Order: sequence, then C-alpha cells, then structure tokens
Amino acid sequence: MDCGFLLSRTADLTAFASAPLGESFLFSSHDKTGGNQDWFVYSKADANGRIKIFEAEGPGYISRFWIASFAAERWLFFFDGEREPRIDLAKDDLFGEAFPFVEPLAGMSGGGRYCMLPIPFSKSIRIEMVPQENFNANNRNYIQINYTKLAMKPESVESFPREMTGALSNQIVRVNETLSDNTDALKAAAKQCLAGAAPRTIKAGGSLAFWTDEAAGLLKSFAVQVSNPTAAEAMGAELLRKLRLQMFWDGMDEPSVDVPLGDFFCNPFYFRSFSSWPMGYVDGRYICRFPMPYKKGARCIITNTSARPVSLTVGAVGNRDASEGLSRRFHAVWRASNTTGRPLPIMEAEGSGHYVGCFMTAIGQDGSWNILEGDEFVRPDYGTQPPQLGTGLEDYFSGAYYYTSLFDLPFHGLIEKGAMRTDQYRFHMLETVPFEKTFDMGIEFGHGNRSQGYMSSVAYWYMDKPQAVPLSSAYTHLLARPADRYELPGLMAQLFLLERDGLWADAADRVGFFAGRYRTLEWVDLLKVRQLGYREKVEGFDAVRAGYQALRTSPYPPAAQAVEDVFWFQENETHALLGIHALGHYELKLDGKVIARGEGKNNLAVLRLPVSPGEHVWEADLKPTRQGSFFNFCLRTHHGDYTPVGDWERLEVEPLQGRTPPPHMRGKEVLPNMTIWAFNPTAYVGMQSPGTGIRLWSFYDSKPLFKRVVGRKAFTIGESQKDVPAEEQEAERSEDELKAHAVN
Repeated sequence: MDCGFLLSRTADLTAFASAPLGESFLFSSHDKTGGNQDWFVYSKADANGRIKIFEAEGPGYISRFWIASFAAERWLFFFDGEREPRIDLAKDDLFGEAFPFVEPLAGMSGGGRYCMLPIPFSKSIRIEMVPQENFNANNRNYIQINYTKLAMKPESVESFPREMTGALSNQIVRVNETLSDNTDALKAAAKQCLAGAAPRTIKAGGSLAFWTDEAAGLLKSFAVQVSNPTAAEAMGAELLRKLRLQMFWDGMDEPSVDVPLGDFFCNPFYFRSFSSWPMGYVDGRYICRFPMPYKKGARCIITNTSARPVSLTVGAVGNRDASEGLSRRFHAVWRASNTTGRPLPIMEAEGSGHYVGCFMTAIGQDGSWNILEGDEFVRPDYGTQPPQLGTGLEDYFSGAYYYTSLFDLPFHGLIEKGAMRTDQYRFHMLETVPFEKTFDMGIEFGHGNRSQGYMSSVAYWYMDKPQAVPLSSAYTHLLARPADRYELPGLMAQLFLLERDGLWADAADRVGFFAGRYRTLEWVDLLKVRQLGYREKVEGFDAVRAGYQALRTSPYPPAAQAVEDVFWFQENETHALLGIHALGHYELKLDGKVIARGEGKNNLAVLRLPVSPGEHVWEADLKPTRQGSFFNFCLRTHHGDYTPVGDWERLEVEPLQGRTPPPHMRGKEVLPNMTIWAFNPTAYVGMQSPGTGIRLWSFYDSKPLFKRVVGRKAFTIGESQKDVPAEEQEAERSEDELKAHAVN
C-alpha cells in the first residue's frame, strides 16, 4: 500500500461502500477538562526550536489535517524514525499553496485550512513545527488530524516518498482534476438517470417507486427533479421536508433509509446548488451517487406527506444482476432537537459497519453563535476504542471562526449561512469510521449544551446487514420549519453570501420565497425588485423589463425609486449608480469633486452618477464612530462594478493615542461578520455583498484603528477589477477577534 493506492481510493465512489482499510482515530486540540479552550497547548520548544505536534506508530496513514490560525512558520514530517524530515514546508504550503498539496485535496475553506492528500507511514510518523515569533500558549491554535491504523505488516506499507515520482505526480494531478470536475460529473449522472423519464404526479399522501428489484444488485445513482410547483412555491409549502425518501433492502419490511428528501440532499429548507463527491444539486436536479448494494431485493420510494400534489421527475441507474463485489448496505437517519441541556444524537447503530458522513443544520436563537461552539463526539465500539472528540461544530466541517465564506468542496462544505444559522456537510472517504458492535455520534447543543435554538442532521453509514431505522415519532414534530427570530433581520445576510458566490438563480428563488413569506409587509416590493435584479443577471434586462415596468407604480416609494434608477441606468452608457454602505463618517471624492458625504449607519445610500469610461481617482476621508466601523461602496457602470478592493495610497492618518495604525489602507472587509449581520432590505443586487470594504474599527477591538484616515485610489472604467479572494480577506485577525472563537 502506498500513496498512489490511497489516491485511487479517494476518487473511487465504490470505496464508500467498501469495508474501511483500518481503525480510525482523531488527534485534536479538544479541551480535555471539559471546557471550551479547544486550542493546542504546549510546554516548550526543543533545543532545535521545534514543537512536537503529533506522533503515531505505524503502519497507517493520515487522511485529514485541519488547522485554524496555527502560528507555524514551517511544518516538518518525520517518517519511520528518520532524523531528517521528508516533508518540510512553509506554513501555508501544506494547505493548497505548493505541489503536491494543492486544491481541491488541500486548501482553505470558510476560515479553516485543510489537507486531505493521503500521507502513509510504514513504521511511524512524527509531526513537528517551527513556531512563528508570536507563537505562545495564549494563541488560539486549533488542530485536528484524522489518521487510520492498518492491520498489516509495516513492510507492506510504503511511507510518503522523499521525492515525487513522475507517475505519482501525474496521479495527483489526475485525481485533483477528477474531483474538480465534480459538477460536470454530477450533471452527466443526472442526465443519465433521467434519460427518458417524464414528470409524474404524486397525490397528497401518495408514493412513487423509482427503483425495485427482487434479486442481488447495485443502485449506483438516482436523480430527482421537482417539476411542479416552482422552487419558491415548494419552499413556501415546505415540500423539501414533506417529501420523504425511503429505501428497503433485502426484503426488509422497515426502511434502512427514512429521511426528508431535502435533508438527504443537504437542502432542508431552501433549494441551494452545490456539488460534493457523492451528491449535489445541479441545474435544478438532485443527484446521489452513493453506491447502494443489496442481495435479496430493493425497494426505493418517495412519499408525498404534504396536502398538495407534487410533480417529480425521478430516475435511477444501477445493476440489477449483481452487487459488483460490494456487500454493505447503505443507511441514513434523520434527527432533530430544539432542546437545550443535552446533545443532538446524530446516530446510533448496533452491528458491524462504518460511518461515512453527515449533513447538519444549526439555528441559534439566543443572539450568539454559541450553537457552533458544541464539540462533536464519535464513539466506535465505545469502551474498546478511544472516542473522537472535536473542537467545535464548524471545525468538524473544516471551517473556522463561525465560517468566513460559503464553500462546496468534494468532501466538505458550508452551503448556507445566515444570522446564527448554518447548513453544512462532511463526507468521510479515507477517514471512514469502522465499528464492529456499536457506534454512536452526537454533538453538543452549543458549548456545555447551553445554546438555545434548533439542530437537525442526517447521518450516512453502511452495515454488513440491513437495519431498520424508520423515522422516529419522537422527532416528527420537529420536521416543521422552526421558528427563527433572526430570519427576517438576517434575510439580507443570506442573500449577500449567495451573491458573493454568483448563485444568482438560487438567490432569485430564495428572494421569491421570502417575498411570499412576508407578502403582508409594506416593503415587500423591495424583494420583488431584487428578484428581478437576480433574474436580470441570468436572463438579461430585456427578459425582465416588463416586470420592472409593472413595479414602477409600487405603493412603497423606495421600491418605485429603485425601479426608476434601473431605467435611468439603462438610458445611457455614461449613467452609473453609486451605492455607499458604511458605518461611520465619510466624505468621498471622485476626480477631486465631493460626490457624497454623510454618517453611515450600516445602511445603503444610492445616488445617480454620470461618469465616462477612462481613468479616474477616488479620494476618501473616513472617521470611525463606533465599534465595527467600515466603509464600502459599489460603482455600477456599463463596464462592470468598481469597489474599494485592494490597496489605497494613504494620504493622511490621525493616530489614536497609544495605538499604532496599520501600515496600509486596504479594501477587503467582508460582511456579514460575527457581529454585523442585520441589514435593512434593499432592492439593489450586488452592491453590499462584495468583500471589499475598508475596516476602520474592528468589531472585537475596544479602540478604533485611528481617529481619521484619508486615502486615494486610481481606477479605470473599462478595465476589469481584480477582487481579493474571500479567504485572503479574512487572513488578518486581531487577538481579540481570535479570542471570540472561545466562549470561556
């Protein structure tokens, strides 16, 4: 066994259904005292200035290495008792910055850094780091390492090579390309499943069978498309929760899979496009590629538990003659809780099998992000193997700091974030967790189980024999959309994140749902105008012109004004719209002329601005007025949008006594953040979502960065503007901000 073998298994979907290669373990910085100080604690560096992080006896392999804000200068990996490291990398090279540790098997995800390139070791492995100068015991250095111990002779395992061979390098490139092309693969699988399929109506209370067999076989993939009603109507009717997926194996009378269809596909409340390795939602179609073998027949159905008929297009692809050497049965269970005081029980099982992942929804209702502070526990054969104990909900899903961005990667993703609410998935490939007799997994309901809110999950696993896991009546009352006191104030935050990822169609469906949900509010026409703006991004202005025209007479003046701004913008190529979103005092000049001045209160101000193509200069005079102060704008022209992103020439700065101002003035502030997440509804698409603002006062610092700053930045209308990636935007964090992750 070598790195090449493990790489092949990483890109092989049938590996999900295959018995794991060995026993699974987790090393983490979990607080063993039961507190919430889940960061790495060390005694002192050795004589070489190094700190030992982790060591294990072989044979085995590391399948996942995750960190958050780890103050390492270099990472050193020592194999098999060798005195010199085979891997010696600068701090970020291990996480997507240097070959062979490149995306998508290594990289950044929502504030966390991860590496999933398999690292085998024959006799032993030891990981050390050379700390940065600022490394100390008070740093929040979070770490998790998933590793597997193999029941074979050490000489049967080849440790990670000192030098990459051409063959292994090419294999790494091919596997990464395969995983990167995942969306296209899902589209192709959905097309194959639905070839020749026609929409079928399921009456209220009725069922639709999409795969039946009476012998041995293998269900390779299946796809589902909601043909009617529309996405917005379906979300309003909560159909994603009221369509129920059930799977019966080997003649069982009770299902081994019995979960809401939406939750199974990581979409419990909203239609949201995403692509993971085993499943996704692409081009309006749900597609699952978990291999599902059986020996004595199979029956897979979708039941409509709603009070209205639903039209679905469903199809499947498989082998009705043989299970192709796979013997374990696929299982999934749904759980939920709205009760503080005890963990969410994600799953339990008895018998022999292996756990392959979960999807989870978390909605906090106590005004804090504490619901993400709960640690997961994974207990295979409890009492005979050590439990796997994590460092926080988002850490398990390879994010950090309550997530800094959305992401959908092959094996982990955050596909929804709002005000204290998140939807996330993780699928274990090389780090599947085997068990022989028992297995249970859960997660704290916030740190100390003290959070208030709602959590739900779907766990996915395989067993040697099919088990009955029907949807328990103890949880069915929690299927309804939970009350969310922050849904309305956090509505725009959801939309900003969808916009930032270019998910215009999803945003259009989402805002259409909200427009129906809040149809009695006087400002609902703002959402209708915004929905047209999203459609315009996808279909073009002519396709939505009539819709805009109809809203010109909106009884809500800001909505009518927004429509007039749209038509004014379309009249002439030199017409531009400037949207300013600020918290603090600002004066903005364009080419030496003051065009805007005011006291921003975290609201959007839009003005019309004639401006010609060519070279121009911004000048901004900014004063922070309260904690969290920032300044952002978006100049919308017919040649593209122009924002404060990037470095500004600092002309003047008034320092604050006892505080050294930062050496640069840079546009990179991301909203929403931990504390600024409530925004007034507006109709202007894409003007507040770019992560391009200038930070004036960190939302966790007791003092502003300076009293006043003046900066200048040149730009050219007609040339594209390069954005700073969201992960770069969040790279710099104050000590106070880092401390915010821990609720002590």
